[in-house]
Parts: sequence; structure tokens; C-alpha cells
Amino acid sequence: MERFNLRFDGGLASTGRLHYYEYTRSQYATARFLTTIEHFRRTGEVAQKVSSRTYVDILVEAPERGSFVESLQVAVAEGVATAVSAQLQSLISLVWDTLVPRRKKTDSDIVELARIRLAEEQARGQANAAQMDALKQIILDQNATTRQALDLVRASIGSSNLALGRADLTQRRLGEMQSELTDEQSRTEAISKDRTALERIPGEKLARLTSRLRPMIPEMAKPLSKSADSIGIEASDGEHRLVVLTRENVQEIAEKDLEETPTEIVVRVKSYDRDRGVGKVSSETFDRQLNFSVAPSNQDRLLFKILDAMTRDQVTFLCRRFVDRSGFPTSLLLEDIV
Repeated sequence: MERFNLRFDGGLASTGRLHYYEYTRSQYATARFLTTIEHFRRTGEVAQKVSSRTYVDILVEAPERGSFVESLQVAVAEGVATAVSAQLQSLISLVWDTLVPRRKKTDSDIVELARIRLAEEQARGQANAAQMDALKQIILDQNATTRQALDLVRASIGSSNLALGRADLTQRRLGEMQSELTDEQSRTEAISKDRTALERIPGEKLARLTSRLRPMIPEMAKPLSKSADSIGIEASDGEHRLVVLTRENVQEIAEKDLEETPTEIVVRVKSYDRDRGVGKVSSETFDRQLNFSVAPSNQDRLLFKILDAMTRDQVTFLCRRFVDRSGFPTSLLLEDIV
């Protein structure tokens, strides 16, 4: 039995109430979301609909007052082998990281924080050389690991440096970034616990699973209309959030689709974070740098190819594009380097 909390925060939810219509629509979609992932964990197959064959026992306890919180229990059949030998929370974390990568604004704000911190260190005159090099690398790569990003944000919270205000990095914005990056770190830790099992999931099946789940997100998010400011699926300890729905990321999910057919694109690899399996590329076909991600099943196989690609002027990616409603690519799912 794995336990999760379903938490509605802010707005009407802070009084322990929700609009019933929004609540029931959200509950049905959340049940489908969890059932689809758990069915995939057990069978390795993506269910096209929830039926008696795919049914998963999910028990719910009475909500708590304050922020509207429910406890969910997902039954695990005794003695039944699973196709994915990982905890459900690890698979949920992987799915959510695939659906909702770090926001572009957060990436750019982290780079700005690195510039401000570098200037502070240079002004002191006794800067740590290794720290200076790390900050310069973040600025050059336009990318930071989760730990680097969190360290930069935490060091800036409470700071009186006027450069933060000029960059529109208010204390409120820094708090939002800290929350987003803390959730990202929680998912990274959950994924790392079952990395070996998750690496066995074929990239094609992971893409199919996330494509199946994507239309469920707007229904899960119904209470964000009138009842709440955010919705989270947490581990039972209440401290590790695996899924966080906000108006902003729900809109991003709804506006993007993953192309079914891989395509070849000539790119220059700017950076790569091997811990998260994400990086950045530029290309003459893009008007800006794009993020790319690598499915866990491909990360070991492609690691040295990616590192080698970073030393070259350009390489050819075989990848699937995430495109917005206008058909413009927003990020890439890397399958191979030609």
C-alpha cells in the first residue's frame, strides 16, 4: 500500500471548502491519472481507458480542514510481479518531470542570480576560485543543476543587494523559485531511488504514457478556476511534492504536444546536466535556445555521445519535438545522436 496526500491550497480551499462541481471533476481525472500510471507500473502497457481490466483500488480518507487535504491509499496486490519494479511515487515523479520541466523563466532568473553572485564575489576581492569558476560556468551554459540553483536562491533570500530589485527578483519571486526547485529536488531524489528500474522503461513507452496522461491534467486542475491556487500530490510524509498543478504550468501542458515521429535536427549542444538528464541546444532552425531531455532508459547509452557532442560545432539530433499550438518547438526529447 502506497499512501499519498492530495492537497488543495489557497483561495476557498484554505477554509476547508471547494466548489463541488470543480472538486468532483478533478477527483475523477486524478483517479484516472493515478490508475493509468499504476496500471503501467504493473503491466508495462499504456491503458487507453479505465475499465475493469485496468481498475486499481484507490481508497480515500475524509479531508482535513485548513488547506483541503485528502489521504489516498493505492492498493498493491500481494505476490503480483510488476513490469516496472519501482515505487509508484518514483514513476509519478518521472512522469511529472517529463510533462513539466523547469520553467524557462526560472532558468533565466537563475542565470541572473549567478551574475549577481559573481559580481558580489569579485567585489570582495578574496573570492573562492572554485566557486567563481562554477558561477562563470552557469552563466556560460545558461544552465544550473538543481542543487546549484537552490543554493543561489537560498543565498539571495533576505539579501539587500539592490541588483536583485533591478532584475525584478523580488523576495516573493525568490520564494516561488525556492518552492519550484525544492519540488524538483524531491522528484529527483524519488527518481534516483529507483533509477535502475526506471531506466528499463523504453523511451517510446514513456512518451506514449505521458501523451496519454496529458489530456487529464486540465480536468485535474478544475479547482484552480474558483477554489484553489495550487493542487499537489504529495508523498505521505507531506513534505515531498511529486506533482504540483498551478494555472501557469497547466496552461503550458495544455498548449504542448509531443510529436509521434522523430525528426533529425542539426544543433549545437550548449550544456547537459547528467543528474537530471536535461540540457540546452541552439540551432539555426530555432529563434532561441531550447531545452532537451533524455529518457532514463537512454541516459547511460547516450551520455558519452552527448559529452562528445559538446566539444563539436554541431551534431545531428534524432529527437521528438514538443510543439505549441502554433506548431513551434518548445523543447526536445532526444532519442539518439546521429
